[in-house]
Amino acid sequence: MRILHTSDWHLGHTLYDKKRNEEHQQFLSWLLETIEQQSIEALLVCGDIFDTTTPSITSQSLYYTFLAEVAKTECRHIIITGGNHDAPSFLNAPQHLLNHLGIYVVGSALANLEDEVLKLKNEKDQTELLVCAVPFLRDRDVRSVIEYESSKEKDENLIAGIKEHYVQVEQKALEVSDEIPLITTGHLFTVGGFGDKEEGLRDLYVGTTVYVPPLALGQKSDYIALGHLHTKQQITDYIFYSGSPLPMSFTDQDKDKFVLVVDVQKNQKPKVKPIVVPRFQKLIKLTGDDETIVKNLKELLKEENSVWVEIYYEGSLGSKSFKEQVDSLIENSSVELLKFSTPLAKEYTLTSDEKLETLKELDPEEVFKRRLESEQLDETTKDELTLLYKTVLRAIEEEEHL
Repeated sequence: MRILHTSDWHLGHTLYDKKRNEEHQQFLSWLLETIEQQSIEALLVCGDIFDTTTPSITSQSLYYTFLAEVAKTECRHIIITGGNHDAPSFLNAPQHLLNHLGIYVVGSALANLEDEVLKLKNEKDQTELLVCAVPFLRDRDVRSVIEYESSKEKDENLIAGIKEHYVQVEQKALEVSDEIPLITTGHLFTVGGFGDKEEGLRDLYVGTTVYVPPLALGQKSDYIALGHLHTKQQITDYIFYSGSPLPMSFTDQDKDKFVLVVDVQKNQKPKVKPIVVPRFQKLIKLTGDDETIVKNLKELLKEENSVWVEIYYEGSLGSKSFKEQVDSLIENSSVELLKFSTPLAKEYTLTSDEKLETLKELDPEEVFKRRLESEQLDETTKDELTLLYKTVLRAIEEEEHL
């Protein structure tokens, strides 16, 4: 069977408060064409479909319009599993309706593990593919809180709980058949994977450094499709991250993005073909003195299509006067400056009304970090307060959107 593996769409994502709906629309249109051109039979979307647990109407429209269109193609099965950015209750809400279109959604871990095993059937009503549709596993899904446990014990218990979940779900699938191709999904960090801190990755588990061993994800699967890390990477012969289809920051400006087309057969090494996703919005990060930056900007002004720019200014002119020079240079052009920073003001983020920075541009953890820095506290106390804050923050996020 031929599948397409993708993840981490992050619909609704903004880059320095700049909305990216048009990029996502172009990506989904391209993805639809790719599914048809590559004769895809099953589509796997492995978590973080949305960037926030409360997606906008526009993001929802992009999502549902795409699902309706892909259901009209020859792609027989669509499997969507939740990520740590997604609200399980939101993803799960229309699942009974979507099932009639061949779209299966598993937003969070299920009480009955058999329900995480999807039996995908062909036109003759024969099961042609088994999928262990494992979503992002929250802490409470896989372990019980033990009083006075150390951080190391917490990590060990969490990894053991995740491993046990995968082992049990895989066993349920093998009870159905051990002769049908088996695919497993996941949304997590795994040993051997790497991610860029500037890519917008959110800690999966509060106060832990949990990286799950690859063998813990199931040893009988013919292919394991993972999400969460935004860079395409191969962990073993059959375990892959597809990465995000759009660059999540300016550090991604020169990195290709991919979806993975995978041919799967029982007990055979999967044939994985990466397909490069077109770059729908040009991102450029410029670093240097005033002469270097002005020279590079003048080259960019020759571009006909939109260019978003981040500038890290290292010159001797005052940052305000040089920024005014840049504004004048790019006025009424295809070049748009999203961020301007200097060694002395790294967080000088631009907005449309020229305010320096607003709470909307900061995530809650950054606000709390700055609040801590304003107090005279030792590092141990800061670490303890940060852990408590993250625990409360994640609990609120998870409880509000179940």
